Amino acid sequence: MARSLLLGAVLLLSQLPLMVQGRAIGDRSALAKRDILQEHISVTNLQVNAGTSGTYPRVTTIGDGSLLMAYTEITGSEHVLHVLRSTDRGQSFTPYGEIARGSGDVDNPFLHQVPGSNRILAAFRNHDRSDDGTYTYFRISVCASDNGGKDWQFLSQADEFSAQSSHGLGDWEPFIRDGADGRLQLTYSKELAADNQETFRVLSGDGGATWSSPVNLQIHSPSEHLRDGMQGIASIRDSDGREALVIVLETTRHGTFSVEYAVSYDDGASYGNRGVVYSPAEGRNAGAPQIANVEGKGLVTVFMTDEESAAGQWPNAAKIKASVSPGLNGGQMTWGPPAEVRGENSHWSGALDIGGGQVMVVYEYNGSPRGVDLELVVVACVCLVL
Repeated sequence: MARSLLLGAVLLLSQLPLMVQGRAIGDRSALAKRDILQEHISVTNLQVNAGTSGTYPRVTTIGDGSLLMAYTEITGSEHVLHVLRSTDRGQSFTPYGEIARGSGDVDNPFLHQVPGSNRILAAFRNHDRSDDGTYTYFRISVCASDNGGKDWQFLSQADEFSAQSSHGLGDWEPFIRDGADGRLQLTYSKELAADNQETFRVLSGDGGATWSSPVNLQIHSPSEHLRDGMQGIASIRDSDGREALVIVLETTRHGTFSVEYAVSYDDGASYGNRGVVYSPAEGRNAGAPQIANVEGKGLVTVFMTDEESAAGQWPNAAKIKASVSPGLNGGQMTWGPPAEVRGENSHWSGALDIGGGQVMVVYEYNGSPRGVDLELVVVACVCLVL
């Protein structure tokens, strides 16, 4: 019997509270156990489509006002990237399209509409494997839809290389945003060594048809070996008036995973002012973060953590949690203690600002991070009244 998969929508509303003081990189002091957001969480279940299965959901808003959700279904050796559509602001989702399918490692879909166009892009990892499971070729592929996400065709490779040329080191987890200069910015995680991973970026001025050469953004020092990954980016204005981007990522500063942020004042060409979003107790993990801006009121980072489960169960027993920052002040941020969004066996959350002071977060629930066949049965609407 297929397991159930829950895709959740987190709606963050109203005014942001005062937050606890931030911590410097490397500080593992425990936050207060009382969760200042927890008492404000309520849950409403919303029908999605019984029988749909998948993992790694990501959601976006398109020009006609509908929401599109992409996710990966894995059945045996076949991976399929599906699209669900909502025309009632996330109250329900129904099957709508198929982006791509393959017998290799096809996963990590991310959706984005090209500004001033009906074209919707889907970026994803698209890797080849040999019969024994060894990676032979790595790609970040891009497909396009010109009819609202229903039909898709291959468009371009944002990055590709053989496993032989990279000594088996790959690239993962694409993210697309609009640059201030009108070009698309596609960032992704790329391995430099088994214990070292960085965020790379490519640019497109023709709607994703072609991409620039990859650039290593060096969000951590070249002298450090950190496995930065699962990046998400949100724009915000610093309290000093400067336009900025905040990137969140999981990293391995303490051996296990924790969540950190960095700040860019040049539209993502470089990042500095690195700090901590959340670092769990020693030996536990917090990772797979995504971030959204709540209409200029502050930022919300969602991530998964195993801090309350038995040791050695990462990432299978993780919970989804959310942490809120009131904003950016001279390159520095403070983040509140995390509120639980969904309990154990929740994974790979994505976040989207849907307006009205609300952020929708989608996530896999009660499934395997390796893509065991899951049954998607509901969407949970979790309202964090801040």
